[in-house]
Amino acid sequence: MFQAEAVAKPSRLHEEQISALEKEVSALRASLTQSDSRAESLSARNAQLESELSSRARTCQQLTESAHRSRAALQEERDRSEKLDRKLEGEQRAARKVRSKLRLFCLY
Repeated sequence: MFQAEAVAKPSRLHEEQISALEKEVSALRASLTQSDSRAESLSARNAQLESELSSRARTCQQLTESAHRSRAALQEERDRSEKLDRKLEGEQRAARKVRSKLRLFCLY
């Protein structure tokens, strides 16, 4: 009878250990499923962000090109304005000379 109890005790101990291990395995599977779900969610969000980044990069490139064209047009306008200013100054000098000569001519 002593031997029967000795055999029964390890059997119960093993059953408890097996039960604890089964619970641990079940918890790990649930955690793994949750992790897989989270990974899928993060992967989808990553794809969405990559698409948004690509779109914004194209927009940024277009805006940069537009800014370069605008700067070039502005520089052309500045150059033309400076050229016209120089021309106006030359014409004003010529007008002053003519006025001065007219005054001299009127005095005589």
